[in-house]
Amino acid sequence: MRRTLSNIAAACLILLALAGACTHAQSFDLDRDRQPVAALNGLWRFHPGDDPRWASPTFDDSQWPLLRSDRDWSLQGYPGLSGVAWYRFRVVIKANSPPLSFYFRRLVTSYEVYADGVRIGGYGAMPPHAAAMGPMPTVIDLPHSANAQTITIAIRVWHWPVWAGYYGGGVSLPPLLGAASLIQQRTRLTIFTMSWTFVNQIVLAILEGLAGLAALGFFYLRPREREYLWFGLMLLASTAARCFAIWSSGHPFGVLQRDDVISILAGLTTLAAIAFYARFLHGKRGWLYWLAVGCTLASMLVCFADGYLLSVQQTQEFEVDLALPASAYILLLLYRGAVSGIADARLLLFPVLLQQLAVLAGEVVWLSYLGGWQHVYATQDITLSSWPFAFTLSDSTAALFLLAMLVILIGRFTRTRREEERFAAELDAARSVQHILIPDEIASIPGLTIAGVYKPASEVGGDFYQIIPLSEINAGREGALIIVGDVSGKGLQAAMTVSLIVGTLRTLADHTQQPARILAGLNRRLIGRSGGGFTTCLVMLIEADGAVRIGTAGHLPPYLNGKELALDDGLPLGLTLDAVYTESSFQFAPGDILTLISDGVLEARNQAGELFGFDRTRALSTQEASYIASAAQDFGQEDDITVLTLRRTADAPRPAKQGLTELVL
Repeated sequence: MRRTLSNIAAACLILLALAGACTHAQSFDLDRDRQPVAALNGLWRFHPGDDPRWASPTFDDSQWPLLRSDRDWSLQGYPGLSGVAWYRFRVVIKANSPPLSFYFRRLVTSYEVYADGVRIGGYGAMPPHAAAMGPMPTVIDLPHSANAQTITIAIRVWHWPVWAGYYGGGVSLPPLLGAASLIQQRTRLTIFTMSWTFVNQIVLAILEGLAGLAALGFFYLRPREREYLWFGLMLLASTAARCFAIWSSGHPFGVLQRDDVISILAGLTTLAAIAFYARFLHGKRGWLYWLAVGCTLASMLVCFADGYLLSVQQTQEFEVDLALPASAYILLLLYRGAVSGIADARLLLFPVLLQQLAVLAGEVVWLSYLGGWQHVYATQDITLSSWPFAFTLSDSTAALFLLAMLVILIGRFTRTRREEERFAAELDAARSVQHILIPDEIASIPGLTIAGVYKPASEVGGDFYQIIPLSEINAGREGALIIVGDVSGKGLQAAMTVSLIVGTLRTLADHTQQPARILAGLNRRLIGRSGGGFTTCLVMLIEADGAVRIGTAGHLPPYLNGKELALDDGLPLGLTLDAVYTESSFQFAPGDILTLISDGVLEARNQAGELFGFDRTRALSTQEASYIASAAQDFGQEDDITVLTLRRTADAPRPAKQGLTELVL
């Protein structure tokens, strides 16, 4: 049985081998099987001017001159020719040919195509509504017929007069005629090839866009550091210009409109750059700054005159001249910063200088072509590498600039973060100090009802107040020593000054309760210790029988029953050793209301810029402390608010007199 199966398998293999030997490989005929595509490279009939009859297949064009289809007409005896001109040629179509299409690779500026007198397509806009369009490959389908035929093709071309002196008109790359499916493949290949040439611009647009968004993110986190805002706007405007240039190269778009958009985006980029460098390097807004801004705005307006009031060369010359002040201002700021030892300026100077020189070199090359100094068009940039994609000098300077700015921004962010952490630690310490110095509860003093409110404008303020019962100094003595003050400045420095003042007050109060002597002692202690600032202060001694002695050092006088007290005033503390302080006295009768405030009440300001002022303060001075403080805060707080209100209820019981020793300061 096994032998039988083996024989059958062997027979099958032999049969398969014989069948393969008898089967021939497929034969390909390069003439029969080729796909129909032809380059229309040859001699075409040509004639300047415009006549609708020239589209007709019966028109006799034998007297027209012949021009090559691989060169524009300016190189074949028609230099500077603009306006309308016609081409004519014939194509022979075989029977049963597949649907055919023309592929026009470069035909300047606008045109329309006729087949046997019938318009079959075109590109751009023709007279009387002609519009300049950037050259772009175009596919135009040929009417399909199953019969063999000869078709007369007529091409009506309009060349923009503004370009006539710089670019030759008409066809400069022979179009292709072939099967529509192959032409579509060729179109996709061309689009892919064009896209590959923009890889450098796409990469830079992505990098600039991400960097711009990151800069705006930094600005969101730190709104006061506006250099992040301007840097982000500068990069986003540059990104928009690159993206628009890439997009418009593959889409029909008017030349003038394209130049206008790019010029405006370039101007916005330059304006943001001027603001960025001015903020980044603390540049002054002098005459060069405003000249740079004015010239940049003017260059944005000049672009609208291109092709109308000015020639291409004149427009380019104006734009180059108007760009110089901005470049000079930026480079001057960087040079001064580098000489001054600013590390960021030193890091940026070389990339920015190289960037400006690359742009200037490109503009000079372009102007030399427009001016006729060199007749072969050269790119406005220097190509450093062409594989795997083009990479130019401007690309390298842009990448170098982004790298330098990345290093700078990361460094600045790190430094700022460290400063914020240090400031937060100082702020915590200042809050702790202030929490200790501002009394949480007011001691009970016979004969007086005291209420105090303190509302700092920021997390740590410079106002302070102290209420010292006289019973703490001399047992059995009733009354109070009340001190209100305002230290210039905020933060830890102000908190430390307040701690110095309160400590000194406590020491002085143990030896004297005379307001003038306390102020004199505080003034001597604060000389040289205020960090260049000063302190206003009011010291008030209230005896058990309502007798009040009060001294001030530049502080606001209190209100008694809604009327401002007239007091002798002295200089603020910490300014000079020669300051002299005197005292005023009055009687604080039962039922009277005494109100002490800081200048934060008077200086509260609403959105219209109106101050809370003396009149409102006077009208509210008989209200509770919390009501007065809330009214000022709701009006528009700008500074620390402190309010103390005292009500005299009755005379406190008078103890037997005890000896009181005062230290003469």
